[in-house]
Amino acid sequence: MFERKKIKPLVLEDGLVKADVFFFYEGNPRLNEMFYEYHADFSNILSNEIYNYIDKDQLYNTIVKFNPNNPNVLKYFIEVFSFTSSNQYKMIFPGNYIVRPKQAFAGKDILYIHNQDDLVIANNYYSRARDYKNKPYNFNEIAVSHILTDLALFKGRKFHIRLFYLVSYINGVVNSFIWDFGKIYTAKTQFNTNVPFSKEVHDSHLKSTDANYFFPKEFNEANLGVPITKQILDDFNEKCRIICRSITKVFVANKDKILFENQDNGYSLYGIDILVKSNFEPVIIEININTGIGAKTIENSEYISKILFDWINEIVIEPLFKYKKPQLARKHSTYIEM
Repeated sequence: MFERKKIKPLVLEDGLVKADVFFFYEGNPRLNEMFYEYHADFSNILSNEIYNYIDKDQLYNTIVKFNPNNPNVLKYFIEVFSFTSSNQYKMIFPGNYIVRPKQAFAGKDILYIHNQDDLVIANNYYSRARDYKNKPYNFNEIAVSHILTDLALFKGRKFHIRLFYLVSYINGVVNSFIWDFGKIYTAKTQFNTNVPFSKEVHDSHLKSTDANYFFPKEFNEANLGVPITKQILDDFNEKCRIICRSITKVFVANKDKILFENQDNGYSLYGIDILVKSNFEPVIIEININTGIGAKTIENSEYISKILFDWINEIVIEPLFKYKKPQLARKHSTYIEM
């Protein structure tokens, strides 16, 4: 990641930026700051303010707040609280907890807490450690949650599925979609709760995954050890839609915070990380503003990029610009009905 002061300003000639459609770099929204003075009728990111509602340290409480009439949806979310001294009493020992700083990425500075001694060590660690901006960690922005251990395993390893969730805000209307395709990330070593918790056993990422695995193609008996029927897969996908529907309610309830000041319309693509319980119920870990479309090979990265952008064309670009009827997007099979 880059410090803002290290970004070399791009000098734009007068009159150079006149396009009604303006595409930003989605991997690091801070790099877009130099362009925010330019008007965008339509762009491919939504505001940081709306994302703050669904970031890892706020997601659970936000879902509780904006889904008051649907408490059953909470079983698909892990309760999260901040690592402040006033909240640390919520950790009941013996118990298994994972601590993840908001300002950390790819597994950096993740700690596991099982007892009071671990809690002391964690407090000391985060008091000294610094984030990617080389700033001290803010304990209000360090998320704590239970570690789920009753999990389905992929080749004997803990895993999660990266699915793709898109929210658009066009002509004052919020639409959302979930792609029925994803990537499977595994931990490095075999799952075992009888040994001390470690990153190699409990942390699943692209780097720790030994090959490219895709959902639903490799979500099968050979890898999971049990038959995966069409009913199991359909139920799983429907529950993922329930998760995304509850998230979309946050966008609908906060329309005034969706866009940047220089935007009229836009969309944003998010990567959602899903754990799979042993009964094949999904549980969301977090929502990523950096979707992570990379893969182990150039060929697979190109494959993901092609079908991903084909999907975006079908649900956002073509309805708006080709057919001049953005509401046509709601006829797509990946549209999430509210």
